[in-house]
Amino acid sequence: MWEVFIDTLVICTMTALVILVTGVLQTGQTGAELTSNAFATGLPGLGGWIVLLSIVLFSYTTMLTWNFYGEKSWEYAFGRRVILPYRIMFIAVLYLGAIGGLTTVWDISDTLNGLMAAPNLIALLLLAGVLVREKTQYLQEQKAALKRQPKDADAAQADDEPPPKEIHGGRP
Repeated sequence: MWEVFIDTLVICTMTALVILVTGVLQTGQTGAELTSNAFATGLPGLGGWIVLLSIVLFSYTTMLTWNFYGEKSWEYAFGRRVILPYRIMFIAVLYLGAIGGLTTVWDISDTLNGLMAAPNLIALLLLAGVLVREKTQYLQEQKAALKRQPKDADAAQADDEPPPKEIHGGRP
């Protein structure tokens, strides 16, 4: 949970503020080039290196994470026999991404990320009946539980239970 907060609110806000405050937005640059230029302008000598290190670490950890998630998903769907072919395919795609044009790579990445929604949407459609049945059962159980509860505090005392002891100053 903290990762999303830090990445989205803190890092992105700081980056946007640096770009706006340094005035490099008018240069026409975009992406990492714009960010690197903004930090180099705001922190001469050190700023560009901070952005370079951040991009390297972020891209490396993203590749590791996506590889792990993809491998585990393929293993779950097709069994352990697909692990080696998946790794080979992943390395080939990494190579193509490294030598491909930036716009093309981002377009392919966006398309594939969007396609990840397809299995989830299909599962939602297939499981809609189960969802309705479970929701109905849950609401019926809640309704029955409310009917079993006494209407007021006096009714609770009528069950031959002694009244709760009052506590004053931490002593009974």
